[in-house]
Amino acid sequence: MDIQVKKPVSIEALQADLARTFPEYTYVVRKTLYGSMLVVKQSNFIGTGIRLVKDNSVIKVFPTFPAIWVQLLFGGLLIYAFVYSDMKKLEQKVGGHLTQTYGQ
Repeated sequence: MDIQVKKPVSIEALQADLARTFPEYTYVVRKTLYGSMLVVKQSNFIGTGIRLVKDNSVIKVFPTFPAIWVQLLFGGLLIYAFVYSDMKKLEQKVGGHLTQTYGQ
């Protein structure tokens, strides 16, 4: 899910906003090859990744495994088949909030 934003935003601002709105989740900023990524963690198997692209003017929200060891275990493919629907629900919940708050 790609969200065009009204004005550029930072990962830290998104993390603070989401932590206030959804205190039941854990938030981790992870450094990747493509830059910083915010991970919204519901469990070790269910999470959503948030990355800023195009000079912080687009928020990219996508399902991801929050725990690195889950990604390494069979490439995560076997587990992915069982938890994909829950990952999409979390993506829609977080993405919907970000669209309402920051979207154009």
